[in-house]
Amino acid sequence: MIATLVADDSLLIRKRITRILESDRRIKVVGTASDGVEVIEKIKELKPDVLTLDVEMPRMNGLDTLRALNQENIPVQVVMLSALTREGADVTLKALELGAIDFIPKPNTVSEKSMEEFSRDLLLKIRAAALIKSGRRPKSFERKTPRGRDREIKTDFSPSVKKISSNTESAVVIGISTGGPKTLIQVIPKIPENFKPAIFIAQHMPAGFTASLAERLNGMSKIRVREAKNGETVKPGTCYISPGGRHMTVKHMSLSKGVMLKVGDEPYSALYKPSVDVLFESVAEVYGSHSVGVVMTGMGRDGTKGAAKLKSRGGVILAEDESTATVFGMPKSVIEAGVVDGAVPADEMAETLLSYFDRV
Repeated sequence: MIATLVADDSLLIRKRITRILESDRRIKVVGTASDGVEVIEKIKELKPDVLTLDVEMPRMNGLDTLRALNQENIPVQVVMLSALTREGADVTLKALELGAIDFIPKPNTVSEKSMEEFSRDLLLKIRAAALIKSGRRPKSFERKTPRGRDREIKTDFSPSVKKISSNTESAVVIGISTGGPKTLIQVIPKIPENFKPAIFIAQHMPAGFTASLAERLNGMSKIRVREAKNGETVKPGTCYISPGGRHMTVKHMSLSKGVMLKVGDEPYSALYKPSVDVLFESVAEVYGSHSVGVVMTGMGRDGTKGAAKLKSRGGVILAEDESTATVFGMPKSVIEAGVVDGAVPADEMAETLLSYFDRV
């Protein structure tokens, strides 16, 4: 049973969230709170596994509540409820940096479809947060061989095996989901300003949040970081983040040797938008052996199919090591597929990427 505390200054919202959560037999709402002070008191008393936390609350707001939880080292996983505004996006990113495991935008309508999507996503994120708290993560990098014997998957790496010339079109492509913003802060700001390859990132996020993420990373980094725009020409040494709720792909420009970004809704069949698979597959077509693909923290298998295609075109594939992954789902899936060249902790990923490219 997942013990959950619901915090929001609106009685209506607290009742609505409670009703949604208790529709799942695996979840029990052990209490509610109307402000941050009450949150701290009830967490100590009720010891919930997961806390849903609103940002705007009296006496102590959501960010100050997270700071208090960190200061007192209170072990609870936090899922933020975020407003669909630019200000709400900025605050949400700060909350993720302060330790919130994930967030979900509040529905901006009371339509049946909107509430169904909100309910589904909320239940999924609560269950994922509870698994993180319980520590139930895979403990090995093993898979079955065709003969049925266990074989350890390679998790070390040797950058000297391959060098990619930065004089040619070259790229790094990153797929990431739950825990992504905090993880990207450990990677992108460490990239030096003379790094020549373009960097493409598919971060699972809804519309309205990736612009704030790009702006935040840009302010911390030596290279330029921006939210991708449809039809723009790819520039070396620039990091492009796929807009939330849309796919990003790359393609050769017809009248030059350049590469152009395409941002859109197709393919409609993709489970995630933006899709890591869709981005990786397009990078495989354009950059092939002059690319490094990186699959980092997140739930599910998005990125496995795309990584396999990139690998088949001669690209290098890295996965985030279990020791630093907030959710060891996407990296584990790629590792089990047998296409990785190595598993690397997040705090070592930038240095590892640099080692694959000639410095010119």
